Amino acid sequence: MNLHPAVSRFCQGISLALLLGLASPAAAQDMQIESSAQVAVQEDAAKARSQALSEAMRQAVDLAVEQAAPEVRGRTYLLGARARDFVPSYRIVEESEQDGRLVLKIVAQVDVTQVIKELQAGLPKSKRSDGRAKVLVCVQLIGADGLADALLTDAKELLMQRGQLVELGTAEQCRAGSAWSGPRLSFEGNVAAPAGQVRGTSPRLWSAQLKGRWQLAVDGTAQVQSEAGEGSGFAETAEAALGLAVAPLGRPLLGKLAERSGLLGRVGGGVLLVTTGLRTPQVMNKLWKALAALPGVTRVELRRILQSDSGDEQVHFQLTTTATTETLGTALYRTPMAGLRVQVVPLGPATLRLDCVPAQELPSASPDSPSSTTESLAP
Repeated sequence: MNLHPAVSRFCQGISLALLLGLASPAAAQDMQIESSAQVAVQEDAAKARSQALSEAMRQAVDLAVEQAAPEVRGRTYLLGARARDFVPSYRIVEESEQDGRLVLKIVAQVDVTQVIKELQAGLPKSKRSDGRAKVLVCVQLIGADGLADALLTDAKELLMQRGQLVELGTAEQCRAGSAWSGPRLSFEGNVAAPAGQVRGTSPRLWSAQLKGRWQLAVDGTAQVQSEAGEGSGFAETAEAALGLAVAPLGRPLLGKLAERSGLLGRVGGGVLLVTTGLRTPQVMNKLWKALAALPGVTRVELRRILQSDSGDEQVHFQLTTTATTETLGTALYRTPMAGLRVQVVPLGPATLRLDCVPAQELPSASPDSPSSTTESLAP
């Protein structure tokens, strides 16, 4: 069947648009990332170059995940040496030697979708948190309404780190007698002194002062807990001075409310577990499953991985729980983990340290010494 030329061109245009539309999701899976790595120059130049390339690819995967899904950026540790699997293509933009080290810079295409899918599939399942009440968060900052978003962001991030579900609301919704029956976290503040120029400064500076109070009510009948504070700022513009003044009223002030007497622990709470000695993904998964099975723990989340100059790694887990550090420490002491010996040290009201050592690396116990898979170190 012959089509009119105009109709033919119209159909071709539709086909091209459909093809482009179908192709776009696949293209969106890749993210272009520039990364670099340095390794010591070795006698085997090819081996040194391969190590530098592998490290640059690992850095590229980390950076891509940090941009695309920052909430899981620490979990790339689980991928081990498989970074190459998620870099379909790359090009080397710089290769040089500096002070006995090979410097390699690449531009890599990272398959972010596959990375995130792999991370999610490889993690142990935490206990479900369905049915937990959301925390309603409200902010009222009279005289500086534009800064309310900064306080809302600080509160949301802190609560989500504690495994809380968050609902942003208005000041009216957070007031006593409202229809909201669950936990309410609210901030009420105002400009303590109007922004004004500071005499005798060069260049001329502006000053600003804010004050306010965070309040938490676990439910409609519970006593309200609060933490008040003030913030001041000096900058070359009034807006910048206000921005500096609001900073101390956000996470720092809210953190005091969160940690004092385990206040947020009543509505979900959490304990930070700092671990050392997790040298492989297998050991990390083994510990993860043990943590998820602890009494009172409803969620386990990997927060960050820090590497010291000595090469040792600290892995931080956030445990969503209403249990105290003493209770969790005792439970960890009594939890056998095959192939591991651990030392438990309380670091504060909401922090524990767990040092792991593979059993095969410890000296053999003498015949008179009782064997144990777990050790406890007094603080």
